[in-house]
Amino acid sequence: MTDDVKIPPAPPPPPGLAPSPRSIPAARGGVTVSSLQTQILARTLRAEHANLPPVAFSFRVVFAENGLKDETSFQEVSGIGGEMQVEEVVEGGETRFVHRLPTGVKYKPLVLKRGVAPAKSALATWCRATLEGGLGRQVSTVPLTVYLLDEEGNPLRAWLFADAYPTQWEIGNFDAMNNAVAIETITLSYTYSTRLL
Repeated sequence: MTDDVKIPPAPPPPPGLAPSPRSIPAARGGVTVSSLQTQILARTLRAEHANLPPVAFSFRVVFAENGLKDETSFQEVSGIGGEMQVEEVVEGGETRFVHRLPTGVKYKPLVLKRGVAPAKSALATWCRATLEGGLGRQVSTVPLTVYLLDEEGNPLRAWLFADAYPTQWEIGNFDAMNNAVAIETITLSYTYSTRLL
């Protein structure tokens, strides 16, 4: 049976090498990380994060109309994009190909989904006035912007939609066997869209 060997504690460091009061002790091994090293690490992580593609679940819809400015929360936004329309022209005597000439840009409808809002909400009032007002009433158009946000709520990407107005307002199915939130879908038409960021 051998006797236990006792290791004496390490002597304290010289005064010039003592850890700074701003040093941060690590969880293991007694290693310290200075505040400068912490700042460098934080900057490195932010730089690496900036090169990553943005996530799709953090976004905001902003209407430029005063009465609609509070209507910013939606579950889903889709339909951002456009397509160049072309006309095929056949050249006489040429059978190897056809000419495809651009005729204009066609934009997809913008589709917004959210939980069913109260009837007195500004967005519901706008949809009802547009869809139930009849053709004899002038359609009220509103510019709006869709922002894709970072984790701090700052805009990373943005798309502007000019002269938008509702063309379809649909309430989702009611199902007694499902406890999901009741969803309303608002489809908007607009003149054109452009990417801002």
